[in-house]
Amino acid sequence: MTLLAQLGEGLPERYYLGLDIGYKEHVGVVISLETCVRGGERWKRARCEHFPSTQAGLDKFQPLMAVVFPELKIFFTRSVASLAPVRLVAAYPTPAELAAASAEDVQAVLWATGVYHHARRVGELQELALHSSGLLPDPGRAWRLEWLTGLLLSHLEAQAELSKQLKAQVIRHPDYVWIEPVPYAGSATLGVILAVTGEVSRFRNYRRSVAYTGYYAGLEKSQTIGRTRMSRRGNRDLKRAYFQIAAPLVWFDRGENPYQALFERKTAAGYPWYEAMPSVCAVLARHVYHCLKFKQPYDAKKAFGVVSPAAEQALLDLQADLDERFEVMEAHLIAEEG
Repeated sequence: MTLLAQLGEGLPERYYLGLDIGYKEHVGVVISLETCVRGGERWKRARCEHFPSTQAGLDKFQPLMAVVFPELKIFFTRSVASLAPVRLVAAYPTPAELAAASAEDVQAVLWATGVYHHARRVGELQELALHSSGLLPDPGRAWRLEWLTGLLLSHLEAQAELSKQLKAQVIRHPDYVWIEPVPYAGSATLGVILAVTGEVSRFRNYRRSVAYTGYYAGLEKSQTIGRTRMSRRGNRDLKRAYFQIAAPLVWFDRGENPYQALFERKTAAGYPWYEAMPSVCAVLARHVYHCLKFKQPYDAKKAFGVVSPAAEQALLDLQADLDERFEVMEAHLIAEEG
């Protein structure tokens, strides 16, 4: 019998977090000490949490902030998965430490992160920490949390630097100027389109170019999609990039645009969203092809009429689950062709 088993009822309340850091995805699992000691083989069947090694996956992992300091989401109303809250928890692993710190020190942490508005509300933050129902002071827990937040912080900082370098490279691309005006398309998404598409002259016509995205199903002059099934072939990164642009155009743009109108016609005809959305992506890909082919800037007014951007929070909420929606859509494309 092991020493821990001999402790019997004297087992401390303790949990162990295991992380497997992978290339495409990470895996995390939490197992209690009691399960390890008295659970027999149960610890081998503990439920694991899988999350991709992307920003969306990192966001999925970061709700640990809600356990550590639940009131933090009252202060950082937009997200507790961004750099500022993570850096704050890394500096003060428990609400008690945050409440006991000097206002000047806490303000310095926030100011250095660039959240100047929040830095001016330090008193409000420390009041929330003082009455928090979050993590209690404990050297062991604080150490583990400090390690986890350090891991998250290194990911966020590296990602921010990588995004900065990526943007600098993308905007120097000679064809970037033609598609820069595309709504809801950041430099990273446009960079994927430019990199994967390559030299547009290699495609004989727009049909070949759109087919390469995997969305082509026969485009009519009216810019609608025929009744033939969408192909699941094509470059997956390019397919995802067009979906990330088309989704907010269809679901959150408050104006009227041809992409939204096409989507509504398709759904009105009885198509589910995951069959209607590929049609929108195909039309968008056609428009981008013409911009690159004829060296003409994307004309938002000509393509959209009046553009009314979605509310910022609504757009952030949509972007948080675009990966999941994309997987649903592609799964149906695969099922149709398979």
